[in-house]
Amino acid sequence: MVNTTGRDETAAVLGAGITGLTAAYFLQQYGYSPLVIERDNQVGGLAKTVNYNGFRFDLGGHRFLTSNADLERFVKNLLNHRYLVVNRTSNIYLNNRYIKYPLQPWNAFRHVGYRQSLTFLSDYILQKCKSNRDNVRSLEEWVVQRFGRSLYEVFFKGYSEKVWGLDCTQIDSDWIAQRIQNLNLAKAIKSAISKRTSKHYATLTDKFLYPTDGIGSITDNLRTRIDASNVKLEAEVQRISHNNHRITSIDYVQQGQRYRTAPEHIISTIPLSVMVKRLDPQPPTHIVGAANKLRSRDLVLVTLMVNRPQVSNDSWVYFPEKEVPFGRIHEPRNWSERMAPKGKTAVVTEHFCFRGDTTWSASNEQLVQRTVDSLCKLGFIQPDELIDAVVLRIANAYPLFEIGYREHCETVCGYLSQFENLNLAGRTGAFRYYNMDHAMLSGIEAVEQLAGEKIPLAQYGHANEEINSRPNAIHGESNEMCPDYSGVAP
Repeated sequence: MVNTTGRDETAAVLGAGITGLTAAYFLQQYGYSPLVIERDNQVGGLAKTVNYNGFRFDLGGHRFLTSNADLERFVKNLLNHRYLVVNRTSNIYLNNRYIKYPLQPWNAFRHVGYRQSLTFLSDYILQKCKSNRDNVRSLEEWVVQRFGRSLYEVFFKGYSEKVWGLDCTQIDSDWIAQRIQNLNLAKAIKSAISKRTSKHYATLTDKFLYPTDGIGSITDNLRTRIDASNVKLEAEVQRISHNNHRITSIDYVQQGQRYRTAPEHIISTIPLSVMVKRLDPQPPTHIVGAANKLRSRDLVLVTLMVNRPQVSNDSWVYFPEKEVPFGRIHEPRNWSERMAPKGKTAVVTEHFCFRGDTTWSASNEQLVQRTVDSLCKLGFIQPDELIDAVVLRIANAYPLFEIGYREHCETVCGYLSQFENLNLAGRTGAFRYYNMDHAMLSGIEAVEQLAGEKIPLAQYGHANEEINSRPNAIHGESNEMCPDYSGVAP
């Protein structure tokens, strides 16, 4: 039996991550009454903060950084200026040594020695002489052309393959190009000498904005500005009906009850493959096939609560070596002291995987033990310092840019573009590797397409202007919108 909502919504937003919530907020500003449908029991998607027995942590540790001044001002006011400007100090842990990341050539050369440094430089010069960038397709080709093969082998290959679970020859160059822009070894050396040069590359930026209570404060505060009755949590889309190039209705299930809504407009941030599978009538076979080839990389987070004030002073530490089960760790307390009880800290470890593989399928106890053993062996913690641990599995964490993904993405998006009342947005909704600011901007752009006009974002960054004189101030009490995850420990 299908129940209709009290009225037909003028817009539906599929997914309550940072893109969907940004879109819903601006839809509401433009007079729409957006219905937000989210499968999880908490808003935020990857941009959420977990509260576990007084320890707060993000799903991987996310910084907010943007070159868009209007968006930055909007976020600051959204947070009521409860944020910090954090210094980024990150390292690669390689061969029992810390090497600064992003790579600082003098630091890297000092750790690898004189002979290896000369090899790096000679390989780079040789590559510059024979480089032909017109034929670059894979991550390996892109990095080798800009940094030389030996530096690629030492610093890029291992970690990239650990993150993506693919050989670097199978990973499209789009990912690395987006992450480090048009950087090469010569520019990296120049940026190490001149701070002014480093400002041109987001990957080299040494400061970022971080909410005092975790990155989820951004999405939680967006939610408070959207009509609460229109945000449906633990609600899963079951069917997206269409006719004559329009989406006509959406069926979703919430707490065992089936609902139907018939919005005039839809903004989808759910994975493209899921979107295609929910369509009724089903798309042609070749569209379904292309959608199934758009894969994602999944993530298992193992967070250890430790009876120590601090484990390291880094923002992140990267581990490219295969012997270490996780690829990256971060310590939330290093970003904001409010992320852990006084005198204690948490270490968040990221285990990159695919659903169904040995990492994803391992028991919580196994995952915790492997993590504890590795961190003890690496010298970060002692076994008797462990207070507690929690394991979270996150599906569809990162779009997987395999060679050929562009053709599949164009096929699927080309088909979906026929629906005149559908807009795709966000990291999973548009299959783009967006940073947080780009994800928000994609939600705004979707609303602009729907509304048919440019949103004057600058106007939304001037509320509470009197607080702007204290940009690093901490205000108010702890954000209690984060749910307590006390029941998910192993």
